[in-house]
Amino acid sequence: MPLGVRTRKKSFGLQYCPCCLSEDGNQPYFRKSWRLGFMTCCPFHSVQMHDRCPKCHNPIDIKRLQKHKGEILYHPEDIAYCSKCGFDLRKTQYIDVSSEEYGINRVNFIQSTTGYGKAGNLDFCYSNLYFEGIRRLLSFVVCSSNGKRLFVHLKRELQLQQMHHREALGHNIEPERLGINLRRTGFIMIYHLLQDWPETFVNSCKITDTSSHMIKTPYLEFPFWVSDTFFFNIHEHRFLTCDTEKKNIINYFQTRLKKKINLNQAVRLVKNLRETN
Repeated sequence: MPLGVRTRKKSFGLQYCPCCLSEDGNQPYFRKSWRLGFMTCCPFHSVQMHDRCPKCHNPIDIKRLQKHKGEILYHPEDIAYCSKCGFDLRKTQYIDVSSEEYGINRVNFIQSTTGYGKAGNLDFCYSNLYFEGIRRLLSFVVCSSNGKRLFVHLKRELQLQQMHHREALGHNIEPERLGINLRRTGFIMIYHLLQDWPETFVNSCKITDTSSHMIKTPYLEFPFWVSDTFFFNIHEHRFLTCDTEKKNIINYFQTRLKKKINLNQAVRLVKNLRETN
């Protein structure tokens, strides 16, 4: 995640856990793991992390440590205060998270610290394969316009009415650029899909008429455990008709209809037969 914010009204700031800051005493500090976009709750306290001040709702930006105009603060404890209104972030209300959200955050934390691990029914020897896969899936479900139907389906299936709704996002928005509430919703969905991968994912794609060409993009590569699912389960195989087969189809309809027809007319007749059957 980016360290600073450029536009306060549209950007989101650094994440923090109020429990961790409270336990730090008079020398609080921001953890490296809080910079990771796939962390939405504290893996130690099971509480939701925040990326905005609960009082003034401005993004957290430790690069602007000043409570008043012209006054720059250097004391270590000042990092625990909002740079805009001076609110003590350690007094932020603790919000417990669900077991699903804590589970995916715990998996992400272990994968990032050990470099390998288990996620759902999958074992990963290298954590980069895991993170690249869930990042691409999260980008499609939450950020892509083609993934809106899948997002709505999973939200209804998981009964996430209280979670954040999908917004109208711009092009090429990556998950780490999203607000924490929208990432929370997306990661719960990804955690649900990983539990019996790829059965739930494939069934959800079939229900929402989501095909592989809607998910895959020419400029992004998926890791093998995701791309294999596309090819073997939800890939639309297109068969080409040779010239001999085209002639046989035309001759068949001409014999049945007892009149001459062209190729376009034969194609329409084939489509009508498919719809009636």
